[in-house]
Amino acid sequence: MKKFILTFLVLTLPAYAYQNYMLISNEPVKSVIVKNPEIVEAKALYTIDNQKKIIIISPKANGKTTILIDRQNGDKKINCKAESGSVKFSNYDGFTLFLMDTPPSEAYIPEPPLNLSIPKPPKGEF
Repeated sequence: MKKFILTFLVLTLPAYAYQNYMLISNEPVKSVIVKNPEIVEAKALYTIDNQKKIIIISPKANGKTTILIDRQNGDKKINCKAESGSVKFSNYDGFTLFLMDTPPSEAYIPEPPLNLSIPKPPKGEF
């Protein structure tokens, strides 16, 4: 009977897969504190110029929490709400938000403009 109930619960409870996010700050970050770490995990990482400007956010469960970010020019409070596999952020000005687990969409790269200062080789010499 226990196996039947366990199987029933596993098959009927919703399963959500959360996606990770990357916040990039325009100034170095001193520390990151999550008010409810059972909802979201946030880690500051060093960039190539040895400054903490990247924050990786990994949702864990449904709910609301606040991320407190201490930067050189003052603190920043970012609200986040995780629900049914997606996360909604608010009040994140001064940061750029990226969804990490989704590949970028196809982008068209135009041909570079002609450099008119370099003369074309004369015809027939090559």
